Parts: sequence; C-alpha cells; structure tokens
Amino acid sequence: MRTLRYDLLYGRCGKCDGPVFFTQTIDWEGNRISALQCWNGHYQNVTVSQFEFAEDNALTREQVESILPFIGFVRLEN
Repeated sequence: MRTLRYDLLYGRCGKCDGPVFFTQTIDWEGNRISALQCWNGHYQNVTVSQFEFAEDNALTREQVESILPFIGFVRLEN
C-alpha cells in the first residue's frame, strides 16, 4: 500500500481535466473517508474505513485519541 500525501497532485481528471488530489475526512458516524478527487468534485477513488463502536468503558486512551484526532479542546484525564 502506498502512502498518499496531501501536498501532491495525482494526475488529471478524466471528466474535466482538473487536478486530482488526496483528501481524508471523518464523517458524522466516525468513519474515515479517503478519496482521490478533482477540485470539481469528480471522485476517482473513495475508500471508507468503518469504525467499530465498542462500549464506552472498553475504549483505551489510544482508541479514543484515534477517534477524535481533530478535536483539540478535549482533555483526557488519567
């Protein structure tokens, strides 16, 4: 599996000839969505990594940190 970077272009779109770039986001259900898309919204490849929910008290600190990487104001107390 190759590593994709956000700061590189990965070719041209087959529909509109726009540049194709890599994006990664987390949807409202906690699933990580990785995509190669052009700036006009044409998707070349979409991969969804579904998050498996466990009981709240069964999550480790590392699991919680991997779920919420984009929230800077949450403090996890030991």
